[in-house]
Amino acid sequence: MVEGQEVIAVFEDRVDAKPSYIMWLEWRDGQISFIRDYRYVRYVTADAELTLAPQAKPARDGGAAQRQPSRDL
Repeated sequence: MVEGQEVIAVFEDRVDAKPSYIMWLEWRDGQISFIRDYRYVRYVTADAELTLAPQAKPARDGGAAQRQPSRDL
């Protein structure tokens, strides 16, 4: 999370301590309604205090599991 917003943390190298950049998604009625990609404004990530969520477990119903931001993205 960054400033209370859930984001996707993108790590270009798994050994990096901080993500290379972040992507902010908003959902409405089960669909993505907004995407803000900070790939080319990396100072946003450099200045952000990021809290990583634990990795989500696979869904038991065979569907795609919802994932929280994690180092494996």
